[in-house]
Amino acid sequence: MLISIVTPTYNMSDYLKNTIDSILSQTYNDVEYIIMDSNSNDGTLELVLEYKILFGEFYYYENGNLIEYQKNVEGKKLIYCREKDLGPYYAVKKGFSIATGEIFAWLNADDIYYPASFSVVNEIFYKYKNVEWIIGIPSRINEAGQLFSCYPQTKILNYFIKLGYYNKKILGSLQQESMFWRKSLWDASGGINTGYTLAADFELWIRFAKIDKIFFVKSILASFRVRKNLQRSSYLAGDYKNEVDLICEKLNLRFIHKLLRYFLMNRIIRYFTKILIKNNVISYENNAWNKVK
Repeated sequence: MLISIVTPTYNMSDYLKNTIDSILSQTYNDVEYIIMDSNSNDGTLELVLEYKILFGEFYYYENGNLIEYQKNVEGKKLIYCREKDLGPYYAVKKGFSIATGEIFAWLNADDIYYPASFSVVNEIFYKYKNVEWIIGIPSRINEAGQLFSCYPQTKILNYFIKLGYYNKKILGSLQQESMFWRKSLWDASGGINTGYTLAADFELWIRFAKIDKIFFVKSILASFRVRKNLQRSSYLAGDYKNEVDLICEKLNLRFIHKLLRYFLMNRIIRYFTKILIKNNVISYENNAWNKVK
């Protein structure tokens, strides 16, 4: 099945090369890679054009107009769209509006996938028709691209996603880079809400969870790159928290959200997640990916 990946970018050429390389490194080739470039002026265009011969098909659009098309060999497809947008969430939404895959994911321009990730994703979605969305083991790399941390999270309670508990103050954020979902789930949810500027993915996961439960895959699929004081998640941390609170308030979750944040220890919540969660973990056992009973 076709996997569509969207990467929003603006002046990230120093890291985008690693991101594109992580797409090309995939052993699974039924891939549609869409780069949404908000008119970068740091050499991003030149960088992408260097890669066009390495993809089976290459499309270059500027302001909606097709500038170049190249058919090379069978393999992954690269679609490069260059046009000014109103921010990364607008770029993600536009990217998925032109995506044709059955499986969706988005990867920011400084993050990476691991070489066999897409083959794992394809195998799971092909084998389990009732699985709508998955997440891998959360991990982080530094500016040099070195893996330095993996989180021992093994189970995720869908009910707590719906309540907004998967945020930095309570259970920790769900790693967007490691998330994959069916197009049907994206369509049913209405897609990303561009009314939010920092926590739109947090709000999207809540709507996903209201439709179907998430499955945790015991595999490192992707890594988030930590760039100290250079990322919106760092220098806009206070604004992000306020937006999360606003989302919870709109969902009538703010009171219990604050109650848990200030009066309950995280270990209590984590303890009950281990007790309550069943049958939403997928691990590699007996030479195959299987749901844990």
